[in-house]
Amino acid sequence: MARASIAVKKVTATDLRGKLKTYLKQATANRVVLVENRRQPPKYLVDKDFLDSLVNERESILATLEILADRELTDRLLTLSKTLRLAGCLQQQMFLANEQRAKTAFALRSAARSVALEISLRTQIHVRCRTGHQSSRRQCAQSTPKSLREEARH
Repeated sequence: MARASIAVKKVTATDLRGKLKTYLKQATANRVVLVENRRQPPKYLVDKDFLDSLVNERESILATLEILADRELTDRLLTLSKTLRLAGCLQQQMFLANEQRAKTAFALRSAARSVALEISLRTQIHVRCRTGHQSSRRQCAQSTPKSLREEARH
């Protein structure tokens, strides 16, 4: 786990007593207050969340060391990790295949809509030109696109 650097503020026990509230506010996140005293060993003043994260990291490291100390368990876990890695690769390939299928389906739906629209336009043009809804054949020819006019003639 990547951790930001820890800033340490050194104070004497006398300063801590005089400005307790100030130093308690300073001991947050990765900021630590080191209290030094001539008669006692130095002590750290830390934030609860900071200490909890250190304790959790320590427990995690100890659990990892216990597993690594048991050679049989370590071998089983390494074999299992290879299997999980393979399963993860398969899952990723399935996801990519599904994504590709979705893109293809979208493209097919778009193409089908375009074809349906073109057929609809051709039908309307053919009916208009054949039934004489246009006042003249010339107006019919001018109101339709060139490619569709050529199709309507056939």
